[in-house]
Amino acid sequence: MVKNCLNSSFNSFGAEAKIIITADQGVRGGKLIELKKTVVTAVEKCPTVKTILVAKRTGNPVVSSPLDVDLDEAMVKESGECEPAVLDSEDLLFKLYTSGSTGNPKGIVHSQAGYLLYASLTHSLVFDCKEGDIFGCVADIGWITGHSYVVYQRSHDSFVREYANISQSRSILGDCPASKN
Repeated sequence: MVKNCLNSSFNSFGAEAKIIITADQGVRGGKLIELKKTVVTAVEKCPTVKTILVAKRTGNPVVSSPLDVDLDEAMVKESGECEPAVLDSEDLLFKLYTSGSTGNPKGIVHSQAGYLLYASLTHSLVFDCKEGDIFGCVADIGWITGHSYVVYQRSHDSFVREYANISQSRSILGDCPASKN
């Protein structure tokens, strides 16, 4: 079932995935989950995928593919600096896919401003985070709260300064395209 959901997610919703990030195996309840094997099988029906970045979770031998790239080795080759890109408020930030309880994949599109504004405001107003506070999130980075408040978090003061600068030149507020459906 997971393989079918991956195939549908890769090929549906205009995903046209080029890179898949996975781990060799997962561990849940003390049992090994063959993540890499599932991805390799699913990618066979996804011609747009050109690279599988593989994180070593267990280090056990797993099925290999000519598309494999060791994630740690790839990251070492990259610079720690990344120049930010200027984007419009409704530009795509990410697509989130889930099979939910039905086993059929569903996708939602999150836009730059809609999602980032919400993450910033809830980080500030709901969690009451102030400059100098230490914020911890125990959610897995793959869960939406894991990346919302760890990757995208900003201090409220920093956000207000950025919002003031950006809003002078373009509209930052708008409804997320996914909310129209």
